Amino acid sequence: MPDNLFIPSVDLRIGSLEEYNRRQKEKASMRQAKAKPRPCITISREYGCTGYPTAELLRERLMQRTGDEWVLIDKAVLEEVAKRHNLSEEILQTLGAENRILDEILATFSPRWKSSYDYFLPLSRHVVALA
Repeated sequence: MPDNLFIPSVDLRIGSLEEYNRRQKEKASMRQAKAKPRPCITISREYGCTGYPTAELLRERLMQRTGDEWVLIDKAVLEEVAKRHNLSEEILQTLGAENRILDEILATFSPRWKSSYDYFLPLSRHVVALA
């Protein structure tokens, strides 16, 4: 079954996340109170399982129970952010798999070498901004 029947387009989801973030900033500026840290749920699944509809259902139930807005960020959103930062699919797949100490040493001695952290930083900033 095609994925596009279950999952809205990445651009639509990113636009929705940005709009949600803008609204939250407006609310925060009205209250001038520091926002409390919010929980995050990660769903891990086997390839081929329809995780997005499950996450949608969980999101709806959490919103009903807590009264707060919950945001979905999936792999397609991460891939789109990586693409916008010119990060290859290979880099995204191997992020964090390399020896960090060796990676940092090579980055120290070669200005052209990028460590995993150099790739991870823009991704994490976008995910935090969207979340």
